[in-house]
Amino acid sequence: MATIAQAFGVQPIDMVCIEYRNQAYLEDECAEGAELGFQAKQAIHPAQLEAIHKAFSPSDAGMSQLTDVALARAILEAYEAGTKSAKGAVGLHHGGRDIMIDAYVLF
Repeated sequence: MATIAQAFGVQPIDMVCIEYRNQAYLEDECAEGAELGFQAKQAIHPAQLEAIHKAFSPSDAGMSQLTDVALARAILEAYEAGTKSAKGAVGLHHGGRDIMIDAYVLF
């Protein structure tokens, strides 16, 4: 479901956890949803918000996905530098990875 949503340009949002008082269950469900590619989760009770925010907030530490804040910033900076120098594509070395950046990476 998450992959299909992303293919159509829709943010994949995981369904609500009805176990609103069981924090351990909610944390497990959030982790599973994030692993499946969901980018957010619905909540039915304010007590769920902390676990949901923790599971679905971008991190500077992880570099495995383009949604990570540090990598996204580096990609934008590399692309902007490339367009200013009239390059169609630029290379980016970030987090031990070599990535080619061009307009298709951004859109």
